[in-house]
Formats: sequence, structure tokens, C-alpha cells
Amino acid sequence: MRAVPLLALVLGGCVYTIPHEPNRTLIEQIGPEQASREISELLTRAVEPAIGRVEATDDFFDYQLRYSPGGNRIHFTNISRHELYENGFVYFYGPGDVFLAKFLFAQLPDSRRFLDLVLGMRARRERMLQGPQVPGAVR
Repeated sequence: MRAVPLLALVLGGCVYTIPHEPNRTLIEQIGPEQASREISELLTRAVEPAIGRVEATDDFFDYQLRYSPGGNRIHFTNISRHELYENGFVYFYGPGDVFLAKFLFAQLPDSRRFLDLVLGMRARRERMLQGPQVPGAVR
């Protein structure tokens, strides 16, 4: 019985992570409101999990699976690590490398765009929480 999963892995091949340098100016280019709309649109088109409802703000995105009560909220600042796979999966991890979520998109450009939007919102939120930077100030 153990040979079946091993055989599937060997015949199916390995799926690799691919490097992705996020577009650090995307949110400034399109604005946080547009970014929130795009996050919502992309998540509702995700292949996996099947998402029924999405709310995205400048602080978090919240999604509810189809045919499932309750929701899942991910605050942008809780994302400490991400992985992008060549098959379109995007994984997010929180502090202590705790798994937060994974999403599968039908096309790799959608995976990349989603990652750019989420990581851009994360960077924007962290800048907001740090407050204004005063030249020469010591923290």
C-alpha cells in the first residue's frame, strides 16, 4: 500500500518553488482600494480552496469557503514568509513558520499578481504602523 503514494510521486515529478521578487511599487501605482478589489477578485477565482466570499481591507483579507460556515482572516502583518510554486500554488506562513493558508490559481500570472498585491499591502501596513520617519532620528 505504501508503494502507491511513492509511485505517484516518482511518476508525477516534483513541483518546485520558484523565486519571486514582489513588485514593491504596485500599491503606490494602483492604490490600496484597487489592490483590495483585486485581492477579492483573484481569491474568488482561485481553483483551490473554493471561496465563496471575500473581504479585503488595508489591514487583512477575510475569506469564507463555499459551503462552509465561518471565515478565515489573515492580517497582512502576520505574513512572515511565502512560497510560490510552479504549478500556481501560493503558500503563506506566519511567525514561527506557522502555516497560514494556501491558494491555487489556474494561471501562474494570477498567482504572481496575488502575491504582489498581498505582499505590497503587507509592506504598506508595516510602514503605516511604524509611523513617519524623521531624518536623523534614533529609534
